[in-house]
Amino acid sequence: GRRVGFDWTVSEFLDRQWTFARRLLPTWYLVLALPALVAGLADARSRFLTGLLASMVVVFAVVPADNAWVHDYWNFPALMALFPGFAVLADLACGALANLRRGGADESVAGLRRGVAEGSAAVLLVVALVGLLPGATHDRYFGAPAEAGHLVEAVGPADGQTIVWHAPQVPWPTWISLAWGLPPGAVASPGDVATVTDDDRVVIHLDRLPAFLDGSVGDDALAVRGNYAVVTGADLRNHLKSQ
Repeated sequence: GRRVGFDWTVSEFLDRQWTFARRLLPTWYLVLALPALVAGLADARSRFLTGLLASMVVVFAVVPADNAWVHDYWNFPALMALFPGFAVLADLACGALANLRRGGADESVAGLRRGVAEGSAAVLLVVALVGLLPGATHDRYFGAPAEAGHLVEAVGPADGQTIVWHAPQVPWPTWISLAWGLPPGAVASPGDVATVTDDDRVVIHLDRLPAFLDGSVGDDALAVRGNYAVVTGADLRNHLKSQ
């Protein structure tokens, strides 16, 4: 499971952010990201804005680092820091394209240059759009999370259960409360786990396990849909990490 509560090293944190970036952004963007940052800092027109936005991104990632560890989209403000640099690169590309369009004395050579430049620009645009993978992005952020609703509808609370127990990493537990007709209660510590009866059911997010649970808790789940699972209080206690 993915641990929270600052239960990771700096190396693990950086590696995880790179994994998130590769998952969310097309390859062409990752390739151009460093040149864009350098261009933004090198150009006098964008230097201050790029530096300011880059500093904001660092603070935003480091101070609430637990959020950056959990949420793959947390450091998306980095796109703002890179935007001025991409504008500089686009300005340079447009200038080069304009020079090609002006051509030289040989009109046939100029025409060939224009054709190659404009064709290349069109190909790059199509590749960029395809690289964003809109279908896969929709499934990841809308289709997969929707499985959680099917999970709680299919399983339901245990007989006599009076609280919708959930790990704190389950976002906005009101939706479970509405589905089961019970008030929500967070299981945020080993002490909280002790208050859950053996048969009571607990909703957990397998991708965002709290630091006090081991990663195999999902193996004993009553049901799993997507990244969500329902486990009993007894099984939750069996998977507490030794303190």
